[in-house]
Amino acid sequence: MADNFGPRPPAVETESGFLAAAAITSNISRFVKKASSTTVNVITAIGDLPFGVQVVQTTIASGKNVSVKISGQVAVEVSEAIALNADVGVSANGRAQNCVAGQYHAAKCVRAAGAAGDECLVELFRIPLPNYVIPLAASGAAVLVGRRGESVTEGWTRYRIDEDVVMDASASNNLTTETPIYARILLVQGNLETIITATTAVKVGIGRVPSTADPNKYGLTSALTKNLKIDTIPDFAVLSAAEQMAVFACDTNGAAAGTLDTGTVRVVVEYEVLDSLDDAA
Repeated sequence: MADNFGPRPPAVETESGFLAAAAITSNISRFVKKASSTTVNVITAIGDLPFGVQVVQTTIASGKNVSVKISGQVAVEVSEAIALNADVGVSANGRAQNCVAGQYHAAKCVRAAGAAGDECLVELFRIPLPNYVIPLAASGAAVLVGRRGESVTEGWTRYRIDEDVVMDASASNNLTTETPIYARILLVQGNLETIITATTAVKVGIGRVPSTADPNKYGLTSALTKNLKIDTIPDFAVLSAAEQMAVFACDTNGAAAGTLDTGTVRVVVEYEVLDSLDDAA
């Protein structure tokens, strides 16, 4: 493993009160994750929640102490080139990689690495954050973008739907993913990605199915012109049932009217839900 910037920083600000949940080998200068309140283990997937970077030891037997750097700056082995100021996530074997959508934002690169096997210097986040900074693909799926909890399966969670909805001469076109029961919708945004051609309709609304449930519940454009926006923060409410959102053909007053024949509307929805607390040991 090449060290491309000289001596690594001293192993300060470490936590030594953690034990290896299983035997750990060849993991020095790589991220680890918590296995329990008192143990850590190696990273095995890019979606794992990193706890810190293993320092000092090369081989650790199961049940023995592990020195883990949890804050400040530390040298980390990389799986690919990482540029200065890049957002850092973890690869499937605990090395640093450029952070991608759907994984935890563990650190900021403060000294670059040129190739896999080199080391970069990173500034660790004491509490790794779900990745907000990498653009999410407009796929229509609900993507986890935020969590608060003692594990990756409990607590407050925030999801984002980002979809390009294509008009097909219908009165409405549904989003692919429903907003689930007991969710609270935080924001709804829309943009007319193209000019919208329509029959009878003169505006675009974002609402919920059926249209009698309010076709412009989450906003209404002023016309059908490209790049007109919808930006809505709804009043606080917890959904009593799953909600199907759609893009609607609307009249001047926001009522359902006519069809949207051609064009594309990008819709972004963010909502929060609670995942039940984990079982006690």
